[in-house]
Amino acid sequence: LVVFRQYQKTIHALTDSAEEISAGNYGRTILIECDDEMRDFINAFNQMSMELQATVEELHGQNAKLEASLNAMVNGLLAVDPEGVVLFQNQSLNQMLNKNLEVEDSVYQVLRSNTMNRMILQVVQTGESIQMEHEGEFRQGQLLRFFANPIYLDEDEGLYGVLFVVQDITSIRKLEEMRSDFIANVSHELKTPITSIRGFIETIRTGAVEDPEKMDRFLHIIDQESERLYILVQDILSLSEIETMAQDTAQQSFSLNDLCEEAIHLLQPASQAKGIVLDYQWKGEALDYFGNRDRI
Repeated sequence: LVVFRQYQKTIHALTDSAEEISAGNYGRTILIECDDEMRDFINAFNQMSMELQATVEELHGQNAKLEASLNAMVNGLLAVDPEGVVLFQNQSLNQMLNKNLEVEDSVYQVLRSNTMNRMILQVVQTGESIQMEHEGEFRQGQLLRFFANPIYLDEDEGLYGVLFVVQDITSIRKLEEMRSDFIANVSHELKTPITSIRGFIETIRTGAVEDPEKMDRFLHIIDQESERLYILVQDILSLSEIETMAQDTAQQSFSLNDLCEEAIHLLQPASQAKGIVLDYQWKGEALDYFGNRDRI
């Protein structure tokens, strides 16, 4: 009877510990006096429980690192199963889509995005990667680029899900439009001085201008138009340097006082012709500056 009660007590302890482990308390161990046979079994159970706890803690740590990495990404990430149920997502995605999407949510019900719905169905049907762009589906004026790729855990098994990478390219597209407008404007501006220069040169070459005074005026106009061309080319080069973040090698130390006086001097003829008086006053010590003097 004593042996039976001892076995019964041990079994109850094992049952309670197993229930706690199944509830998530993986480090539960059994402390009970028993004979050698049961002691070996209990020791093996306790060892299994501690190893299980260590494994679960390691998995939690890896998941925390993975989640932190995903949330630190600029692009939005979303993984769904073939039925459109969310497997994981990052914070950038919710910010881009202006939604609070969570694991186990249905993309079809929460997002109601025609673009993403079509992409999920197409990837599930074809098993191939696709790319789409859509403007204003989640925010007015917002342009998003969607990449959808199939997820396979095993080559022998079917499709596990669909992985979305979402990029907000609104600012990029605006910059592209600005670049296109700039190039179109510069191209138009370049034609004007070139046409003028060619016209005056052709007139001079044909000998149509015999008056020295008129010849000098024509040459002065050609010089001015050449200067306009030079400035336009410099603008294009400056834009290229800004975009490539090239190192400015034309930097030097100079006096802002001298620079201001020079600017006033250059503008005096044009200002006087328009009846504008330019005045320059400097109070205090002279200020030296290091940079690109011509651009300043």
